[in-house]
Order: sequence, then C-alpha cells, then structure tokens
Amino acid sequence: IRSILPEGLELISGPGCPVCVTSAPHMDAFISMADREDVRVAIFGDLFRVPGTQGSLANASSRGAKVDVVYSPMDALEVAKNNPDDHVVFLGVGFETTTPGIAATILAAKNENIKNFSVFSTQKVMGPPMEALLGDPELKIDALLCPGHVSSIIGAKFWEPFAEKYDLACVVAGFEAADLLNGLIQLSRQVATGAYKVENTYTRAVSYEGNPRAMKMVEE
Repeated sequence: IRSILPEGLELISGPGCPVCVTSAPHMDAFISMADREDVRVAIFGDLFRVPGTQGSLANASSRGAKVDVVYSPMDALEVAKNNPDDHVVFLGVGFETTTPGIAATILAAKNENIKNFSVFSTQKVMGPPMEALLGDPELKIDALLCPGHVSSIIGAKFWEPFAEKYDLACVVAGFEAADLLNGLIQLSRQVATGAYKVENTYTRAVSYEGNPRAMKMVEE
C-alpha cells in the first residue's frame, strides 16, 4: 500500500502489536514460571520465540519446561482440566481485543471451581499510550487510522476525545487493502477540509458503542 500512496502521505505505525510491546522483564517472568516443575504455561504461538534477557520460552521448552501453545484462553482452561497435577498459567498479552476472552475464561474457571488455573496478565489498554504519544510536542501527525479489532470492543466513540482535544482526523478502518485505502481517503478528506471528526468505515465489525457485554466481563 505504501508504494502506491501519493507524495506527502506518510504512514507511521504504533503504538505497537501486543507481542512487540511485551517487555523483556515480563518475558523473563514468563520463562521463570515455565522453569518451575509444578507449572505448565499456556501461551499463544506468537509468544513462543519472543526473547527475554536470558532466552525465550522456546529455549525453556527445549530444556524440559512444559509449554503448551493454545488457540484461545478457553483451550488453556482445558489444559488445566486435563493436567490436575500441574498448575496451569495462561500468559495473557494483548490490548482490548483479547482481554474479554481472557476475562470470560477467568469467570468460567471460577464457576467450574477449577483451582489449578491462573492468568498472568500483561493486558494493555489503548488510552494511556495514545495520550502519552499525542501529548508529545515533537510528534507531528495529522490523523489516526484507528485499529478495527480494538474498536470492535471499545467502540468508535472511544476516539472522539482524541479528535476533539488534538484536532485530529480519526477513521476506524478494517484490515483488507480496500478497507485501509478507504480509511486513508476519508482521512485525507478530513485533513484537506479541516473538519476533524471520527468516521467508522468498518461498520461490519465496529459499532459506535462497541461491545458492552465484553466490557462488562472485563470490568467484573
């Protein structure tokens, strides 16, 4: 997409994907837990080779640590049920997109009285890093291409304070090429006219209010 953009339109990525903003100290803690004989850690596959200061979970697995790659937090709960002699720790990473699923799993573990399951949460939220970035006087940006998956949980309305406070064009877009290009066109129109607001071009997944049921589970 960058190769076909007109001169003067520059895309800058950030704040970062959930894995790449997971700190080395957190990875060290994950690895330390995996090295315990009585612990079995359950992870999403993209964490397996992320390095800490002393190697990765892949290295821990090669020396005998019990590391299970799962596709959902509920899968990790099944691992706990099937391994009653181990304490299963799910390593929770992600922004608001993955947090509701982890919250639902914690509630399920409580309801089913499963005692050998824990979550090590390093969940992050979008608000504080966005405030920190946009409050930096050296950051010169004109618009936000707002993340679709996160916005499906928190709603398009989440971005309105940023549009108003920082005079930013804001468009929630999806992830296919047509979605991204449409979002960039809408942003360019806003910047050209100076009419800054929040637009949602990803209506098939994102509503104005977001997903109140998911957010209620997170709050609980």
